[in-house]
Amino acid sequence: MTLAVRSMYAATYVRDIDASRAFYELLGFREHSTGRAESSAWAVMQQGELSLLLAFTQPPLDIPQLPLLFYFYYEDLDVVIGRLGEADVTVTRTGHPRLPGTHLRPPALPAPG
Repeated sequence: MTLAVRSMYAATYVRDIDASRAFYELLGFREHSTGRAESSAWAVMQQGELSLLLAFTQPPLDIPQLPLLFYFYYEDLDVVIGRLGEADVTVTRTGHPRLPGTHLRPPALPAPG
């Protein structure tokens, strides 16, 4: 018997679902499905076979502040950096000179409330 995974979603809770959706659209993701209620919202963002679930609740869930890292690998990073720069997203180059990396920081989001 084979344990075959059919699909997997990365999930993250966000403070602003609309700003987060716009950020991931800059990275080439498109909204696949969405839902809203009075105190919550979610959006599944997809690019090809990659999926990301953005979730929002009000009041926010009591989730420990842990680092959450997503690694994206692009064929042409300069195109991505150009799109982000046009949207005023701060892009910081990091890494070893022979193995350069790029750190993307989304625009400031409003404080929850």
